[in-house]
Amino acid sequence: MSNKIEKTRLANGISRGALAAAAGWRYSRLSNYERSDRTPNIDDGKELCRAFASLGVAVTLDDLFPLSDEVEPAPATDQPPLAEARG
Repeated sequence: MSNKIEKTRLANGISRGALAAAAGWRYSRLSNYERSDRTPNIDDGKELCRAFASLGVAVTLDDLFPLSDEVEPAPATDQPPLAEARG
């Protein structure tokens, strides 16, 4: 899973240590999340948003964890939606 934690942090001139401290985490924990060595759970994602906010940067979970660029929408079909087909 790719994330934009580091990109967002760097774009706003925030050190890894400052963001980790704002989240109440160790430097290594944030580093693991930034490198995608570990995946944060939803509560950790929310804590990251709060930490960024405390440093003056408003972000959402969607900003930090966007859908992968590799995910493509399903191709369109000429078939009606399932509910209509059952009609």
